[in-house]
Amino acid sequence: MRRWLGWTRSFYFRIAVTFVGFMVAAATPTTTSGATTTTASLAYNQDIKPILDSDCIVCHGARIHENSVRLDTYANVMRVVTAGNANSLLVRETRPGAAMYVNFSGDRASKSDQIRAWVVNNNAAESR
Repeated sequence: MRRWLGWTRSFYFRIAVTFVGFMVAAATPTTTSGATTTTASLAYNQDIKPILDSDCIVCHGARIHENSVRLDTYANVMRVVTAGNANSLLVRETRPGAAMYVNFSGDRASKSDQIRAWVVNNNAAESR
């Protein structure tokens, strides 16, 4: 009887380890075109400017620039961004729960993630 219980425990242990292995493999980002999906190449002109133009320029443009923050050109945006720094003003103010997050239209989480990834992972590149 004791021998049978030992076999059962090791059998279930192996199943559990295999299951965990499958779960880890499923959670790992896959690669497409040589880049991982979590670090896709983002650039200001192609990806970030459309977000800022649609959601931020009304209050932070050439005519009106609340708190002296202008987001209408790359040079102006770089005044509130430190490339590679997740604590840049633009990243801080557009993360979930921050003051400017609520001003995003559509998929807020996606836009916030794109801005953060652009600043932190893509070093605030101007174009590709």
